[in-house]
Amino acid sequence: MTGLTQSNVSGHLNCLKDCGLVTSRQEGRFIHYRLADPEVTVVLTGAEAILSRLADRITACLNCQQTLSVSSATAQVRLQY
Repeated sequence: MTGLTQSNVSGHLNCLKDCGLVTSRQEGRFIHYRLADPEVTVVLTGAEAILSRLADRITACLNCQQTLSVSSATAQVRLQY
């Protein structure tokens, strides 16, 4: 689904939890995560709208190609390390 390993995702979720961005609850052997503040959804929705409008320009930008990979179909941005 994400292309990340389970341990990588767990590490990211723990970081988000430590930062106060998500909360979790354990149910048996499963841990359920949710956003700690509904305003995070507002920010992410706004970022998605902006990236959707600008995805083609960002993809074509030579400066951005060095540091960002943008999928114009989904407007998802991920840092390339």
